[in-house]
This record gives sequence, C-alpha cells and structure tokens, in this order.
Amino acid sequence: LLAFGPRTRDNSKESGSVGSIGGGFVMAALVLAAALAVLGAEKTLDGKSIELKAPRGGILAVVYYSSECPISNGVSPELIAIAKAAPAGRLRMVGICVDFDADEAALRDHAAEYKLNYPCVADRSGRLVRMFGGTMTPEAVVVDDRGTVLYRGRINDDYLERGKRNATPRVKDFRDA
Repeated sequence: LLAFGPRTRDNSKESGSVGSIGGGFVMAALVLAAALAVLGAEKTLDGKSIELKAPRGGILAVVYYSSECPISNGVSPELIAIAKAAPAGRLRMVGICVDFDADEAALRDHAAEYKLNYPCVADRSGRLVRMFGGTMTPEAVVVDDRGTVLYRGRINDDYLERGKRNATPRVKDFRDA
C-alpha cells in the first residue's frame, strides 16, 4: 500500500483503514512534504504554539484521536509511554483531536483525565487530517525532518476490530516504527 522506500511502513491495512495505492499515495506524500515546508505553528489545547515539523535529525509523530473513541482512549497509556521513552530532541509527538464539535475546555479536560504528556491540537475543520492523510482514530503518521512519511497506521494490535479487544496483544506497530 505504501511503497516509499525501505524505511517506510504502512500498517493501515491491519488497522482497517482505507488508503491510496501506487501513484496516488506518492502524490499525497509529495503534497505533505510541500505542506510541511510552509506550515506555520499550530495552537495547542493549552494555548501554546507548536510547529508540526520534525526536529532536526528527528521525527514528527502525529496521532489522530477522538476523545469519544474508546480505542483512542484505550491506547493512551501506550502513547504516553512512547512519548516518555523518546530521547530528548528526537521526537516531536502531537495529538490531533478530530472532535469537530467539542469545545476547548472539554478537550483540555480529556487530555488531563488521560494524562496525555504530549501537546494536542484541535482540528475541527479536518485540515490537518487531510494534510497528513488520516483515515481513522486512532492512527499515527511518522514523518522525518525531510518530510518523508516513514510510517502510517495503527498504534498496536490491542483491538483487532471495532469493539473487539485482542486477548493476546503482541504487536507495537507505532512504537516499532
């Protein structure tokens, strides 16, 4: 599904998402690289400013989530652990909340309740989701400092399908990426 070089992985099939095949994805990746080059700072839920760009020599990891999605909420501990374990200055992880109808206070409360230790941005218009090619929640996209998509797909195999938790989860796709 994603053929963008040897370091690129796409696990969107495993997570049930629908993606582009062949040239369509390549075009989307080129558009993403161009958009990242000119993208300004985004306002986080706590009112700070963050650039959606990888640190020099590092990676940007964006995670689409919904505060109302039980799977998004269920993978929160894994995301927190990834953010905590990352070497300083190598990972910029940003949650992109796709709840178009939730107000800022509710989203801040959700981030506090789930102890999210990475900045989160509300994307009510879907602009960032379209730019990064999001298809579901939760989903991660990893981009290097040149704008190359290194990974797109699920967080892990905790859920095999909607509402069905995996009794023996073993795969940590996003962490391994």
